This record gives sequence, structure tokens and C-alpha cells, in this order.
Amino acid sequence: MKTVLFLIIGFCLFSCVHKGRMAGDKAICLDSIVIQKELRFSSLFEKPEIIILDDDTIVGNIDKLLAKDSLLLILDKELNALHVFDRSGEFKYNIGSQGSGPGEYTLLCDFTLDKEGNVYALDFTRQIVYCYSLSGQFFGSSSLNRDEGQSHYIHYNQGDLYTDLHSKSGEDAMMRKVDLKGGQTERKYFSVNVNNEGWRQIQGHSPFCLPLEKELCFSPLYSKDILCLQGDREDIWLKFVTDAWMDKKTLDKIDVNKGETLRYLVESGKVHSLIFLAHVKNDYLFKYQKGYQTYYGLLSASRDSCSIFNGCVDDWVYRAKGDDVHIIPNLITYDEKGVYGCLDMYTMPLFLSLVRSGQVNESLDRILELKNLTENSNPLVFYYPAKE
Repeated sequence: MKTVLFLIIGFCLFSCVHKGRMAGDKAICLDSIVIQKELRFSSLFEKPEIIILDDDTIVGNIDKLLAKDSLLLILDKELNALHVFDRSGEFKYNIGSQGSGPGEYTLLCDFTLDKEGNVYALDFTRQIVYCYSLSGQFFGSSSLNRDEGQSHYIHYNQGDLYTDLHSKSGEDAMMRKVDLKGGQTERKYFSVNVNNEGWRQIQGHSPFCLPLEKELCFSPLYSKDILCLQGDREDIWLKFVTDAWMDKKTLDKIDVNKGETLRYLVESGKVHSLIFLAHVKNDYLFKYQKGYQTYYGLLSASRDSCSIFNGCVDDWVYRAKGDDVHIIPNLITYDEKGVYGCLDMYTMPLFLSLVRSGQVNESLDRILELKNLTENSNPLVFYYPAKE
């Protein structure tokens, strides 16, 4: 019962279709938006393509997915691996491997791609960035400056490489630009005290968002703004205005040594964890937390109107019947034509039970193959083409 409750809290969307007023230039006034009932995937997307990953290679989990040409690159923290599949789900190869030799890592925590498809993978333990070709050839590595703090996420943008930056004390910056070849820090950005309520812990989502935008967009866990770089100039891409924002006074009550951060966050009823998920045609799709609930929103591409949603149905995948359970996939990345979602190691068993109980649409492509999957099958990937 606890597992089901966690899944419902963690993976269900909450939605609305009322256009919200903007509070000045590029700002969303969340408190002024009337929240209505539900958003249907069919209003945003065409029928999804289902990608069943080849079981000849075990995938423990899909922690990050990036697409390049006809390939899917999957970060699997469960097995400490970077897998490469094609769009049909056929396994091709792994990039790098765990070990102590050239091109081998200790603990992968993130990766990014440059415009040519070269792969930059971050080893959290060693704080080393490894560079590979898209085919897996090892090019070299660069050591980050560990005296400045630790990095958990990495992002390529417009010819430059960036990492997040966390320090228990002393270091104020939350992001740094590093030399692609040597790893030396070239510049630091965004004060943790000004932009993240002084919170220095590595928790939550990657702060790098909207990877296809020309500006580098940065959204720390407790920032009320979507930050961005215009060249090397710090700017605000979008402001969020609400009386319920997670503030420093509330954060100071959290004892991280007791491991109570998540419990305190959901019980506080405060707003935090803004994540922009995708640019879907004429809208940006985003989400944020408020207490136990995850709200999703659609922001117009011009950033002058917004809708918030507190109920969501993937009516392409599920038969919408009253209180039937639906699992919204983790919308993990996007490209110019659509959005990728995945079911991970936690949601796959529940999804397969819904398939067997007839709550999944029989008209889905590959429905017979879905019925033959087991709890030991690899996680599923969905590709939702944006609606024309």
C-alpha cells in the first residue's frame, strides 16, 4: 500500500487549463491561476511510439536519456553504465565501463552531448569528465577542481561545458564553466545565497533545463526563478511569484543529518523544485512541487500566458475510466519533434499489472508484445510526437 501511495504521489500529474495572468515582464503569478480538472496527453501529442528495449542486455533503470540521430543513450545508475540502443530498441554497445584503466570510471552521475555527438560523462567519485565519440571511442579525460566543491551534473551549451557546483561552505557559486580539454574552471555563476535560499546540498533534479534553447537555462532546487546566461551575463529567463514559495526560514528548520529533507518538504506545503521538461510546439511544459502534489504547467512560447494542471490522463496509453490508476511516464527529454518518456524499475511492475487487467488501450502499437513482458523486462521508453 505504501508503494502504491508513493507511486501515486510521485508519478501522477496534476493539471488545469485556465490561462494565468503574468506578473510583469516574464513572470508567472501562480496564486492567480484557477486550477481546473485535467489535461489529456492527446491534446499535446500524437499516438506514442513504444520502444521496447532489448532484453539481451539488462538495464537496471533509466536515470537519463538523450537521443542523437537514430540512437538512444541511457544513463543507468543502477548498473553504473551508459547504454546505447537504437530507436527500435536493439542494444548496440556501452560507452566506457567501470574500472581503473584509461576511459574507465568509478561512478557515473551524468552525461551530455555536444553538437557533433561527442559524449562527456561525469564521474562523481573522481570528479573527472571523460570524453568519448558517439561510437564509444575514448578521447581523453579532464579533472575538475575539487577544491571548489563537487559537481553532480554536466551540460554542454553553445560550444562550452558547464557543471553544477556544490560546497558545504565558502563557495558561493552554483555553476561553473570548465575548459573542454583541461577541465580548468573558466568562470563561475549564480550565487547560492541570492538564487537558491542558501541551500548547498546535492538533492533533487538536474538544474540544467531546456537543452535545445540557445540560452543556457538553470533551475536550482529552491530557486524561484529560471536563471539563464546571455553569453557570460547572468539573467532571469522566467520568474515565479507565489506566497507559498520555499524560503530560507523554512529550509533552516531541516536537519539534513537526520535524512528528513523529503518528508519535511512535502509536509511543509511549500512550492519548490521547478523543472522545465520540454518545448512542445508553441508551449513549454514544466512542473513544480507544492507539498505532496506535483503540478504541471504549459507556458506559451512567448512567455506571456500560462496554464496550470492538477490532473492528467495519458489517454493514448490508458482507457480513461473513473478512478482507474494511470501512470504518467517520466518525461525525461525531448527533441524538435516530440518528447521521450520512460517507465522505470519502480513503475514497470504496476504498469504490467494494468496491461494484464485490461486498463491499457488495445489499439496501442506493440500491445501483444507488452502483454508478454515480465517484471524482469527492461524499462519501457515512449516517444510522444508533438501534435501538429
